[in-house]
Amino acid sequence: LHLFIRKSNRIVCTYHQPFEYIYNNRLWISDIKKVHRVILMSQKDVTLFKEITCKNNVFFIPHGINTSFYSLGLNKKKRHNILMVGNWLRDFEFARSVFDALLIKYENLSVSVVANNINLSYFQDNDRIECLEGITDEHLRTLYHTTKCVFLPLKSFTANNTILEAASTGCQIVVATDNGDTSYFGDKRIPLIPLDHDIVFKYLCEILESTLNHSKSIALSSYVKENYSWESIAKKTKKVLEL
Repeated sequence: LHLFIRKSNRIVCTYHQPFEYIYNNRLWISDIKKVHRVILMSQKDVTLFKEITCKNNVFFIPHGINTSFYSLGLNKKKRHNILMVGNWLRDFEFARSVFDALLIKYENLSVSVVANNINLSYFQDNDRIECLEGITDEHLRTLYHTTKCVFLPLKSFTANNTILEAASTGCQIVVATDNGDTSYFGDKRIPLIPLDHDIVFKYLCEILESTLNHSKSIALSSYVKENYSWESIAKKTKKVLEL
């Protein structure tokens, strides 16, 4: 960072990691004190970062996605399928235990997991779990459009592409976590349930046996487009940079 510090420069840094991840690195703490603007992906960490900077220069600006690309797909035929996407802060051991139980209960159920090769190792010994790595954006969008449910067991989270993409495409979403964050959807639009096997299993069974609520999907997609499109985030970022 010192290479960029000049009297004529203003340095802005965005942090996607949870506060505890940053706090345990002394070098990062030192850098945070030197930058002019700190942008966070989570509202809940703003106060904690201000205690480091000792300035009123910390801002929450949500993560954004291409909402034109990740559009609604309500006309697509849904498979009896559960989709899990991503690597960062996912609890793969928990996911595997839940998938095993669901695949025993539903003989016609399939599971798709999009992750890197290391994390796919949790699932590769089960031929009913489709393991995907390095797929195209178009392929991912098709998975969102055709799955019955997107399931994310999270140890913690800040910015999360998958939740925004899935919501923008109108998916039913189940987030299981013991470290909830309501910065993006409040506590109603996408329910956060405990990272408890029995609770998650029961909840996913209800989702799999339910009919997609089109009005809810449309409302959720519209909310994402209004608040988390690249255009919306650009306007919010510009305001912070102009302060």
